[in-house]
Amino acid sequence: CLEKPPPCNADEHCAFEERCELATGTCVPRACQPDVLEPNDTLAEAFNVSASLYGPLMLCEGDVDHFAMTLARGDQLGVRDRFGVLRVGAVYAEASFTTQVKDSTGRVVASGRMLVSYVAPQAGTWFVAVSSTDREQSYDVRFLLSRGTPCDDDGWEPNDLRAQVVWLPTI
Repeated sequence: CLEKPPPCNADEHCAFEERCELATGTCVPRACQPDVLEPNDTLAEAFNVSASLYGPLMLCEGDVDHFAMTLARGDQLGVRDRFGVLRVGAVYAEASFTTQVKDSTGRVVASGRMLVSYVAPQAGTWFVAVSSTDREQSYDVRFLLSRGTPCDDDGWEPNDLRAQVVWLPTI
């Protein structure tokens, strides 16, 4: 007996409003379908997470997925994104991903592509934002939690940007 072929191996095997998902061999809607955690497009809508793996998830064009995690002072948060199947017209996934850790005001405190790490200087809720420049991109995200050594801000903060420069007195 031969194994039954998948329903599709090219878009031509699907209805006009569908495309072939090559990884599964099934016809799926052509338009990007939001994942089960939507809406999570703002800090206020962030999906609460714990140290675990979440996915499969989907980033549609212009989408930013937000996640919230409560951290104690000194907790080290690790975030690892793993892309799914690349879509037609997608660029190399790592170059298209942005992962940011934000404080409660939305200020970016750590940033990377598919991997980012941050040690909380104080207890509170911290946010992770994941985005892609692709029209659509499937992914999963793993949140890791361990102990770290907090790096306390000095009295001159905020001074992380050129526009926030603080002139120090000369001795």
